[in-house]
Amino acid sequence: MIKDPRTPLYAALVGLATGLAFGTASGERAILSYVPTVEQLTPRVPEDPMPALTHAGMALAMREAQGQLRAGRPWAAWKQLREYVDDPAQAPEAVVLTAARAASGWDGWSHVRRLLEGRDWLAERSRGEGLYLLARAAEARHEWRAAADGYGRYLANPHAEHRAEAAARLARALARADDGRGAARAAARAAREG
Repeated sequence: MIKDPRTPLYAALVGLATGLAFGTASGERAILSYVPTVEQLTPRVPEDPMPALTHAGMALAMREAQGQLRAGRPWAAWKQLREYVDDPAQAPEAVVLTAARAASGWDGWSHVRRLLEGRDWLAERSRGEGLYLLARAAEARHEWRAAADGYGRYLANPHAEHRAEAAARLARALARADDGRGAARAAARAAREG
């Protein structure tokens, strides 16, 4: 069923143009240059298709892990991502940070530390959450000076989300590091932030 009465006219014009193109030698060559050869139609399979599959698996695992974290199941989230962060330097930053967030949920501070230490992007991603998690990992190991430095770096981020808690933890870390004045200033800051 033809809905537009001009369709036969368009078909005739296309047929005429095609006939004229094939009727001339240069037109035939021009049209045939657009027809692919058998070699061009052969599918190209990469030598190692696994990286693409790994990325698809990582994306699915990331989505599942985020759901597990929202549901309050950090261990399940960690299990989803741990194979993708064996070498954190090779993993995407979002995956590393989500895995660290999951590990922190079950007090896996050694994993948090392994994932985040030495990463130059911590202050720039997710409002500096990586700095906060790294400071928490230092605090869990009773490395009070490192924890205080980490909380200080986190609080220097104007977009930091856990400001009051970080300031209170900074006060505690400074007190444990025998810096009473710094602890008092941090406690006052925590009161202002809270």
